[in-house]
Amino acid sequence: MRKFIYVINAIEIMKILKAGKKLQGTLYLDEKTGWLTFKPNSAPRTKKKEELVDHTSFGRVTETSNSYKVYERFPKVMGMHRILSAIDREAKDVKASIFTNELIDRV
Repeated sequence: MRKFIYVINAIEIMKILKAGKKLQGTLYLDEKTGWLTFKPNSAPRTKKKEELVDHTSFGRVTETSNSYKVYERFPKVMGMHRILSAIDREAKDVKASIFTNELIDRV
């Protein structure tokens, strides 16, 4: 006994399978046609990578599609007072780099 399966987006599915990738989807009985139907899941979304905005003295500033990320590392040898003043100085540098980046993007 033979069963035929109707495949939605067959050309795209063949490209995925020829590339050697796995394919996920749903197999169901279509009520209108009475055919066994395979519907692949939507393609995975690619996440935009972080783009470097600027390097600071103790870290870096990166940009994603939704936010800016600030990474900072301070050695403990500096002492608490110097670390706190360095954090304030870094915050000013980060603000300036984000502002400069926005100006460049708008031009």
